[in-house]
Amino acid sequence: MASLLNVTKVAAGLNEGLRLSRRSFDELRELIIRLYPRSSWVELGRTVVLARIQASQVMPWPDRPNEGMLSFSCHYGRSTTTTVGHRSPKGDHIAQVVDSVIKGSNAIDMNSLCILSGQRVWNLKVHIHVVVDDGNVLDAACMSCMAALSSFRFVDATAAGDHAESLANADDPLPLLHHPLTISFAVVPYQSKKFVVADPDKGEESASAAIITIGCNPAGDICLVNKCGGTSVTPETISQ
Repeated sequence: MASLLNVTKVAAGLNEGLRLSRRSFDELRELIIRLYPRSSWVELGRTVVLARIQASQVMPWPDRPNEGMLSFSCHYGRSTTTTVGHRSPKGDHIAQVVDSVIKGSNAIDMNSLCILSGQRVWNLKVHIHVVVDDGNVLDAACMSCMAALSSFRFVDATAAGDHAESLANADDPLPLLHHPLTISFAVVPYQSKKFVVADPDKGEESASAAIITIGCNPAGDICLVNKCGGTSVTPETISQ
């Protein structure tokens, strides 16, 4: 929990036009992305997020016989397995927003995950592990998930009993229609003013009255707007 002194210091600095990180109000932290088979490692400043994909073959939903499955979960703590780590309301919220951005924007052709109509499809579970939380985990998580999905490769699959082979080979990537991203802003109040900063670190998040996340695709189309926090935010404030 940030101290009142640190919160006041963050807000007072913004009132003077300064961030403690010496970034401009719209400047992002350094981004590092490392790709591995079915996984990715993302560093956004000191925030570190790992995403791993667990793939299995399952029966499709009866009402969607040609569609595969894609789900997201978020845990705090690094692990060598896909499930260890503790869940939290914040982690559940991160997984929900990432799901809305990636699936809601139709970034993936779910029909491409079909192996045999009505009998076998790919079920992809993306496990997000928050290794270090120094603010703006959501943006790092979304980038990590998209990076992991881009590194995913199908494995050879044969439908048992039907001798029907998957159309995908081991080296075929997951067909991604586009790469949506999120960018988050902290709304920090100071006296009667409100300041908006992009890619907030942990201190700025603690000083904020609201966090606004905007999801968009490469064409600039907005596919999600999410706000956490009870303070009202006007369009004029966001336009800063």
